Amino acid sequence: MLFLAAIGLLAVLIFLGIPLLSRFAIFVSELKGSSSPIAQEDKTPPAPPYINALPKFTKDNKIKVTGRAEAGSTLRLFQNSAQIKEFVVPETSSFDIEVKLLAGHNVLWATSTDNAGNENRSSTWDVLYDLEPPAVEVIAPADGASFFGDEKTIDVKGKTEATAQVSVNDRVAIVNSNGEFSLKLTLSEGENTITVAARDSAENKTEKVLKVTYSP
Repeated sequence: MLFLAAIGLLAVLIFLGIPLLSRFAIFVSELKGSSSPIAQEDKTPPAPPYINALPKFTKDNKIKVTGRAEAGSTLRLFQNSAQIKEFVVPETSSFDIEVKLLAGHNVLWATSTDNAGNENRSSTWDVLYDLEPPAVEVIAPADGASFFGDEKTIDVKGKTEATAQVSVNDRVAIVNSNGEFSLKLTLSEGENTITVAARDSAENKTEKVLKVTYSP
C-alpha cells in the first residue's frame, strides 16, 4: 500500500516539475543569448574651450577671437550674455571668429557641448572698446610765455587721466595717481615748441602744442 502511494506521489511530481523545469531552462537560455550590452549614459563633459589672450583695451571696433575646442562639439560664443555665434568645431579643433565690439565693456566667453548634451565653459575675457581720447590740461607754462636769464630750465606741468602715459617733447613724464604730471625742460634761445602728448590704454592720443620764447 505504501509502495503504491509513493509511486503516485512521484508521478505527480514528475507531472508538475517537468514543465516548471522546462520554463526555467528556456529563461536561462534567453538570458545567455542576449548579447546586447546595457547602454551607459555619457555624463563626461568635453574639455573647456580655450580662448587665446584678448586685449584689455582697444580702439578698434572689431577683434579676432581665436582658440581651441573639442572637435565635433558645438561651440557657442557669448558677448555680454548674448549668444553671437554657434558652429560645430572642425577636425582641426581650432576656431577663428571676428567679433564686432560694443562701446564700453565687452565680456566674452564660449561654451562647448558634445552630442550627449554635456557642456563646458571657457574662461571669461573683458575687452574695453574705447574711442575717447584722454583729456589733457597744460597748467604751466602758458602758451606764448617768455623766459629770461636763469629761467632757462622750466617745469612743464599738467593734468590728465591717471592711467594715461604722458610725454613732453618725446620725453616720458611721470603721472601720479591723481593724473598730475611734471617734467623739467631746458629751453633754447629763441622760440621753443613744447608738445605734450597723452596716450590711454586703448592707444587713443591727445596732443597739446604751445610755444614759449627764451632770451639769455
